[in-house]
Amino acid sequence: MKTASLSSALIISLVVVGCGPTPRAASITPVETLPATTAEVARKDLVGYSFFDGKVFAPPGTQSDVLSPYDLPVDKVFVSVGQRVGKGAPLVRLTMPGTKESLTMAEANRTSARAAYNAAVSGHSDRVTSAQSALKEARAAEAAARQDVANGGSSDLESATQARMDAERELSAAVAERDANTWAERQALGIADEYVADARSGANQGMLRAPISGTVVKVEAKAGNPATARQLLVSIVNVDKVQIQGTVPPSMAKEVQKGSKVLIALDGPNSDPFDGTVTDISVLPPSAGQTSPGYLAVIAFDNHKGVVLPGVKIKRLGLRMGSVQDALVVPAGAIAKNKAGTLVTYVKDGNNWMERPVETGLSDGALVQIKSGVKEGDVVRVQSTTVAL
Repeated sequence: MKTASLSSALIISLVVVGCGPTPRAASITPVETLPATTAEVARKDLVGYSFFDGKVFAPPGTQSDVLSPYDLPVDKVFVSVGQRVGKGAPLVRLTMPGTKESLTMAEANRTSARAAYNAAVSGHSDRVTSAQSALKEARAAEAAARQDVANGGSSDLESATQARMDAERELSAAVAERDANTWAERQALGIADEYVADARSGANQGMLRAPISGTVVKVEAKAGNPATARQLLVSIVNVDKVQIQGTVPPSMAKEVQKGSKVLIALDGPNSDPFDGTVTDISVLPPSAGQTSPGYLAVIAFDNHKGVVLPGVKIKRLGLRMGSVQDALVVPAGAIAKNKAGTLVTYVKDGNNWMERPVETGLSDGALVQIKSGVKEGDVVRVQSTTVAL
C-alpha cells in the first residue's frame, strides 16, 4: 500500500548489510628474536573478564543508501550528516523532465528493479529449494511411519516426527535468510512501482525521500552538481536498531545468559569500552575441533550517539568474571607456556632470567593476577603483546 509520505518517492535503497624460549636447567639468557620489555610485579585491585569475539549486525531495514536513479542534476539537498530524519522525509530534489519523459523513465526503472529483484531471489534460493525438498521427504517419511505403526509395525514415529519438525524449522530459517538478503531489491521494486503510479498521475517526481527513519551518516549530493545513475546521494542508518552479535564458545555457555552484562571494545585507539546487555541466545553448530556447539549472543547497547555503525569492527567482548583487591599482577605479556605446557613467567636474577611456574587468576586483558610463583617487586620479562582493553 502506498503511503502519503512516500507518494512522490523516487528512491533505490540498498542494505549494506578476531612461548617463551626453551628453558635450560634453571635459567636462560635473553633471546633477541623475542622483543621484550620489563615490568615489576605490583599490587592492584583487578576486575577480571573472559573474552569472546563479536561483530556489528544491522538487521534488514536498518540501513539504506539512497541512489540517484538517473543522470539528472541535483536541485536541492535538504539534510546534513548527523541529522535524524523520519521515514518519508525529503532528502534531495532532482531537476526532472516533463510528465511524458518521467513516465518513460519510471517504467524503465521499474523494469530494471524487477529484474534485479528476480535475480537476487534466484541467487539466494538454493537453501530454500533444498529445505523444501528435505521437508517433502520428511513429511513422506513421517506419514509412512505413522501408517506402519497403525498396522502394528515398529517404525520410529517419534524420530520421524522430530525430523519433520526440524525440516520445517530449516525451511523457515532459509526463507528468512533469503528475504533478508533480498530486502534491498524488494524495497527498490516497491518504490519503483510507486514512482510509476505517481508519474501516471502527473505528480512531482523530483523529490527523493527517506525510505527508513534514522540518522543521516553520509551526504554525497551537492546542489547544482549533476548526479549519475546509481550514484550514492545519502546514507541513512537507524542507529537505535544496530546490534552486536557475539560468538560464545562452549566453555562460556553457562556464564553468558540473557541479561548478562557485556563489556564492548571497538577496534580503534580512541575507543573507550562501554556496556551492553545480552538479549537473546541461540545455538550454533560446533566449529572445527569442537564437539560441543557454540552460541550466538545478541547484545543490545545504548547507541544514541551513533558511534557503532555497520562496518565498525569489534575488538572483543568481555564478560565480567569477578574482582579481587590488592592482587599481585603482571602484564599479560609476561605469561608464557613452556614445552611441558606449564604457565610460567621469567624473573630477572642478576643478568639471567629465571623460569618460574605460576598460578594465574583473573585477567582484564591487560593485566593478569598471579596467585603464586612470584613476589611483589620482582622484575619480569614482558613479551610484545596486543592489549585487548
